[in-house]
Amino acid sequence: MRRALAFVLAILFCLPASATGPGERVQFAFHSHFLLNLHHFLFDNATLGKFGPRAEWQAVTDPFERAGLEQAAAYYRNTYARSDVFDPDMDRVKLALSRAPDAQRSVAGLALPPALAGALERAAPLYARTIWPIHDSANRRWIRQARALDAVFGQQLKTGIEGHLHRTFPASPARVDVVFHTGEHSGAYTSDDDPMQTIMPSARTDYQGLAALEMLYHEGAHMRVNGAVIDAINASLAAAGRAPNRALWHAVHCYTVGETVKSVLKARGVDYTPYADQAGIYQRGSFKTSAPLLAIWRRHMTREISFQDAIDGMTAALPPP
Repeated sequence: MRRALAFVLAILFCLPASATGPGERVQFAFHSHFLLNLHHFLFDNATLGKFGPRAEWQAVTDPFERAGLEQAAAYYRNTYARSDVFDPDMDRVKLALSRAPDAQRSVAGLALPPALAGALERAAPLYARTIWPIHDSANRRWIRQARALDAVFGQQLKTGIEGHLHRTFPASPARVDVVFHTGEHSGAYTSDDDPMQTIMPSARTDYQGLAALEMLYHEGAHMRVNGAVIDAINASLAAAGRAPNRALWHAVHCYTVGETVKSVLKARGVDYTPYADQAGIYQRGSFKTSAPLLAIWRRHMTREISFQDAIDGMTAALPPP
């Protein structure tokens, strides 16, 4: 991760400073929040722990401390192993923890289920002494590189994404909580309920360097910036008697942000391959059906056809259900 940050800073020192002020960019409010990190660390052990313990467990050398953290991890495995980050119960836990200040160590008064509150309260001092310094340091490195990149490219990205998606970013600060792991296979996730909030993993190697910039805006665009596309696709499908299609609007979302980042960076002499192309996203699962239709959407992005014509062209080209 240090190499990724050094690479980003090397690029930035070679580029002229952005001529636009911070008020013309998306206002991201970054946090490295103790309790949210503890919660996601334990949730990650519950959901992805079957693949083996994370490397940072090696920092827990005292048998008493390890036993205490293992007990909390076992509670999460027994309670949340089959949960999804978007499950209502998990969302309520995240929101409750978010109400605490970033540095708060205790869950007292946060209206959590008693068993969960007990597990977190017992684990907090052990986590604080052992694993938290590793997590917090990685989170702050990720925030530094994201902020540095956003300072140079953010205004152009905001303008480009808003123009393509026909919806503006929220005027209020977009909360981004950086945690070491999210416990979610896909990595980052964003809830667009009130308050809107992104949970971003700092430990993923594929979220470093220039990819940090794309992932920041990918998740930021989930804060209802993609709403006009979702509504238009669903309306076009409904007019044809078809059901909503999440894969199509999500493919449009991925492509729009990735290609906008690529274009903005290219204009400053920086080559970049969008995350979805690096990871082979369009060759997997339900994206396989949607990916060929992005050529139609591309024509909207290059102003050859209108927003609505692109939407209708894609929905008409979808294969039969």
